[in-house]
Amino acid sequence: NASDDEIDLGVASNRFKDAYLSGGIYLGGTGAANKLDDYEEGTHIASVTMASGTVGLYSNYDKIKYTKIGRVVNIQGQIRIQTVSSASGQMKITLPFSADTTNDEGANVGGGVMRTYQGNVPSGGLYMWGVTVHNQGNLMLVEWVRGGGQSTTAHVPTVNEYLIMSFSYLTP
Repeated sequence: NASDDEIDLGVASNRFKDAYLSGGIYLGGTGAANKLDDYEEGTHIASVTMASGTVGLYSNYDKIKYTKIGRVVNIQGQIRIQTVSSASGQMKITLPFSADTTNDEGANVGGGVMRTYQGNVPSGGLYMWGVTVHNQGNLMLVEWVRGGGQSTTAHVPTVNEYLIMSFSYLTP
């Protein structure tokens, strides 16, 4: 007659090889917040949109790897700009899953590091970052943070520019 929280599943010298579950697994508790019911790894073919104009990517540099654990998506990769035609305004890169769209005063904002190679840095640009916000769905906004109290400014890509990224965000 075992009591709650007394039975181990496997031991160090006799471990299970694979587990196939049709539901989820509860880790650290029995509440809904403790249930892990989604894990996925894959490759997303990214595309870029601008407020106006167009941007095209090289087909061998348009892929972003991702790992989704529960609601958290981690992406990393590098894209390369092939064409730019009259591009201006906000740059957006597609993501593999839609971001959380609840307007929760920034609690669901995702973000991460981006680096440009062979791109232009705007006046006062300190660093570039990608960010998801509640009303953008599966799009990451690419912006420059500037010093001296200046507001952020959109990134406008150039031909043959590489954008390297590492980024995390929440899904609904």
